[in-house]
Amino acid sequence: MRKNIILLLLIFLYNNSYSQWIALQSPATSDFSDVNFINASTGYVAGDTGLFFKTINGGANWSSLNSGITANINSIYFFNSTTGIACGDSGYIIISTNSGVVWNPVASGVSHYLNSISFQNNFGVCGGGETLLYSTNSGFNWTIANAGNHVAIYHGTFVLSQTTSFACGSHAILFPSFIKTTNGGISWSNGGINIGGDGNLTDMYFISADKGFALVSSGQGALSYTSNGGTSWSTEFFGTDLKGLDFAGTNIGYAVGRDGYIIKTTNQGTNWINQTSGVSNILRDVDFLDSLNGFIVGDGGIILKTTNGGLTSTNNNIITVPNNFSLEQNYPNPFNPTTVIRYSLASRSGLSAEGGEKGFANLKIFSSLGKEVAKLVNQKQNAGSYEVKFNGSDLASGIYIYRLEVNGEVIDSKRMILLR
Repeated sequence: MRKNIILLLLIFLYNNSYSQWIALQSPATSDFSDVNFINASTGYVAGDTGLFFKTINGGANWSSLNSGITANINSIYFFNSTTGIACGDSGYIIISTNSGVVWNPVASGVSHYLNSISFQNNFGVCGGGETLLYSTNSGFNWTIANAGNHVAIYHGTFVLSQTTSFACGSHAILFPSFIKTTNGGISWSNGGINIGGDGNLTDMYFISADKGFALVSSGQGALSYTSNGGTSWSTEFFGTDLKGLDFAGTNIGYAVGRDGYIIKTTNQGTNWINQTSGVSNILRDVDFLDSLNGFIVGDGGIILKTTNGGLTSTNNNIITVPNNFSLEQNYPNPFNPTTVIRYSLASRSGLSAEGGEKGFANLKIFSSLGKEVAKLVNQKQNAGSYEVKFNGSDLASGIYIYRLEVNGEVIDSKRMILLR
């Protein structure tokens, strides 16, 4: 009888799913609009009435920062460990050069709200009500873009390179619209997205000059995809409005929205799978450092964290376990300033795909002289395939070596080139 009870309990546990999104202790109950982590330990959240918070221990504790403004902060971006920028209502753009301790306003040239800011190196785009701005010197000076009247309200911006950027929102007659530049913001071309009705675009992300995604808020919510740089789009509808979007590399992406909604793709958007957030708040932004470590913020001060990609385990999961340990060549290479490193942990040496023995994985970056300059992974992991996004903003141009160790054994090392 006892064996039967244990067996039934094991079946119950196996058939019931569990979420790996954890709600962190929040420093506020006001709404958060954006989150940006520069590594697994250090990150920032910001939102209503100028609230700004920083953590240096992965979200376990938060300290309040004095943003110097009382307007809502809508978007934040950190170039590196010391320099960050944010935009908000009333045309505010603020910059910190000392890790968020002091924030100074810079002239935006506008007085209405600014919703989104995005950078690649020193080139950035900022959009809001009726106006699109661009900067060529890390946000210290801004120029009003000659973007025409294709978009009335800008909700999202994305900078892919020094020359190619995108912005999205809604037209004056409330249909979703987006524009792009291929000459560093000097001129912009229009590309509307037809979803068969009213709506606006809330966020966007491009994994290359051709392949990109845009979130549609249209009452029921949708996600549009282009494979030709925005010339044409295909749209998939979901049950709720989507607000925030981010990719960890080129294959794995996340979108979040109303009612605690989270969806994930592992194949460049071909399929999207629901994840369980455990909350019902509106989720407004998501930020992933790599394929495992990510954060989400939203209304009511909600802050969610995952260290396993938001994995939800069910009895229907089919897990493919690599046969060998491997370390792949980073992509792109050369890179500036970000690149993706993929690696695989095999099931030998006692590692299992889920719930069993884990191996201690260590992925480090070294200079050409052998000095350690970054530690990307330093934790126990199950057998499986992983990818990590590396940001070399704080490093000089040159050749760097990345090395994978498992349980103290060197698996492989490869060279990569940072070209600033």
